[in-house]
Amino acid sequence: QEAIARVEEWINGLPRKILGYKTPEELFDEELDLIYAL
Repeated sequence: QEAIARVEEWINGLPRKILGYKTPEELFDEELDLIYAL
């Protein structure tokens, strides 16, 4: 379980070319900001 959590953190913190070199975590946070700004 601990190993899975470490891999999950690593993958979500990895910048992706398809995401404009942002991390999935950054994009998720941006989307949440848009939702809660309403």
